[in-house]
Amino acid sequence: MLEVVLRNALHDQLTAWHLHRHSASEWWDDPAGILEARGHQDVVDAGFRIRRDGRIITPGRVVAELTFGFWRYLLSRRYETSLWTPVLRHAFPGLRPARRATIYDPVNRLVRLRNRIAHHEPIHNRPLERMHADLLRVAGYLDSDVRAWIQERSRVPRLLLSRPVTEVPVPREPAESSARPR
Repeated sequence: MLEVVLRNALHDQLTAWHLHRHSASEWWDDPAGILEARGHQDVVDAGFRIRRDGRIITPGRVVAELTFGFWRYLLSRRYETSLWTPVLRHAFPGLRPARRATIYDPVNRLVRLRNRIAHHEPIHNRPLERMHADLLRVAGYLDSDVRAWIQERSRVPRLLLSRPVTEVPVPREPAESSARPR
């Protein structure tokens, strides 16, 4: 849910900004080249997948086809002056002060967690409580109602409480033996 809300909020801000600057094309096709090579290639790849599946390219399909990692990439330091300051910070009305790193760090952790889950890798050894708190915090920066909605429906806290506790073995005193040392 967070991925969908995040990408839609960023897309909405980028679309409004782009329409204000240009009347034609989409933000990802900005003639000024707002995306660096890696981001541009992600958009090209998304378009390829849409056409490969026999679908028409629409903004909604492009947004849905771009990965969580792409959206995280837009929040990285490289876009601080070109996109964060003029545009993307407005997607987070609950974030005061609107510092990019405050968003990037937890989103980066969540993208890595999501990728581990998607690749069926173990996550039990990760700080899941902190990551769940990251998710709720970022959702709250986007929209407090979204945060409440996610929190009310999340099964994560119950699952974390039900996981087995690994006990650290307590060293025991050696048993007294009647045998003589050798």
